[in-house]
Amino acid sequence: MTGALHLWLIPALPLAGFLINGLAGRRLSKGAINAVALGSVTLAFLWALRVFAAAHGFTEPHVESYFTWIESGPLSVAFSFYLDRLTLVILLVVTGVGMIIHFYSVGYMAHEGGYYRFFAFLNLFMFFMLLLVLASSFLLMFVGWEGVGLCSYLLIGFWFRRQSATDAGNKAFIVNRIGDFGFSLGMFLIFLTFGSFDFETVFAKATAVEPATLTIIALLLFVGATGKSAQMPLYVWLPDAMEGPTPVSALIHAATMVTAGVYMVARAGPIFTRSPLLAAGSVIHALSGQQDMRRMGGLAKRIPVTAATFVIGALAIAGVPPFAGFFSKDEILLHAYQRAPVLYAVGTLTAFLTAFYVFRAVFLTFYGASRVNAEAEHHVHESPAVMLVPLVILAALSVVGGWVSLSQWLFPVKTEMGQGLELTLMGISAAAGLAGIALAYWIYIARPQLSQKMAEAAGALYRLVSNKYYVDEIYGAVVVRPALAVSTHFLWKVMDAGVIDGAVNQVGRQSAGVGDWLRRMQSGNLRSYAGWVVLGAVAVVAALGAFFSR
Repeated sequence: MTGALHLWLIPALPLAGFLINGLAGRRLSKGAINAVALGSVTLAFLWALRVFAAAHGFTEPHVESYFTWIESGPLSVAFSFYLDRLTLVILLVVTGVGMIIHFYSVGYMAHEGGYYRFFAFLNLFMFFMLLLVLASSFLLMFVGWEGVGLCSYLLIGFWFRRQSATDAGNKAFIVNRIGDFGFSLGMFLIFLTFGSFDFETVFAKATAVEPATLTIIALLLFVGATGKSAQMPLYVWLPDAMEGPTPVSALIHAATMVTAGVYMVARAGPIFTRSPLLAAGSVIHALSGQQDMRRMGGLAKRIPVTAATFVIGALAIAGVPPFAGFFSKDEILLHAYQRAPVLYAVGTLTAFLTAFYVFRAVFLTFYGASRVNAEAEHHVHESPAVMLVPLVILAALSVVGGWVSLSQWLFPVKTEMGQGLELTLMGISAAAGLAGIALAYWIYIARPQLSQKMAEAAGALYRLVSNKYYVDEIYGAVVVRPALAVSTHFLWKVMDAGVIDGAVNQVGRQSAGVGDWLRRMQSGNLRSYAGWVVLGAVAVVAALGAFFSR
């Protein structure tokens, strides 16, 4: 396609919102802060819609180059944006969902301190996420990649006066740095292999590269995706991320940042394919901060709109037709069956477990007997419209979104599978989801005492699951404590204090000793000084005589 779409405006708008609120927000009213933060992301969404309307029918990628960013020897990296059908979809997701969550946050954060700081960080996250999506090279993508990691750290630890919040922010930052180290190595190997970071150059040359090299690159990039998308073994930061405000989890850890890894893998598809080898915050708001489902129950009558949107979202996550989650789950399972039936079996079991645990949350929170304490019961209330409207919009998308066939639009390929077998597999996956819901109902509604009995009967197995398989403890024993021991006892006490400080201190002691000896020459006696002058003069004359007598 021809003509400039001015793609730079999409990330520039939330960046402007960050700068205004970040620099002047302390002096602005909440209304002004909202106008800046919400206005910037709304305009970004509207401009993304304009871009979609102008470009959705194009077949070739559209690149807008603005200036040369880095030039050093053979390395030349342009600051340019890359637009294709995949980019268009993710742009609409990031700007659309981001806009909704910004509006939701107005209600959620209404009575919290640091209001301007929260929206400044939220705008900054939007900027980096959009930079990641629009980047035309792996290097520019990496800037956005690191930026969303920074924003995750800032927002998870937003309530920094709580030690648990700062610990959670540090944990997210450190774990993601491990993944990003793999991403960095992958980028270095890309440059060594292709001589460029540019997507079009790399993808054009990928067919001529040895599959083994592409496999190494893909694995290294996937390490980065593992950290960003909270996959094993780098998933341990995600459970602690709820220390941040709930909109952070909705925007960063569910709707956008966790999909950054998925987007990166999809964007680098030519490398990978050639290698052989949300409503929870409204409940928390209603219960004045309570997050333990064991202290909820029977809330559907008190907060019906929240309950309805929560159930719709749960049905989508459980993969029940005709909700959106069914279509994505079914597509994944179909391709898994084509690759290996055992993968399909594992995926189906996972679908059953997913339906079970998400409806465990539904039944414990909204149905059955109330377990809310008397003080919290008095304050239970439905969330304000500024929070409920975004939930309703997202719930509606969960109902109808699956009928929009983005996969055929993005990748126009046809699955080679008989219709009868396909329908059978669809039926099995749907049945697995319904079975999970039925089991959750039986345990938590029909026989509410059964869960405690099962926990007692399971004994050690229950404790293992309840403690998250002791993964954090294993990391602590295998990685954290040895690293602290090495840094504390060897690097600090031996190398720093013993060797480096010891050498510096020894020089100081020697200098002090020499100075003390020289100090004794300063007696204050004029006759002594005169004697030293005469002695020095004799020494100089003798040296000069010896020199000229040669």
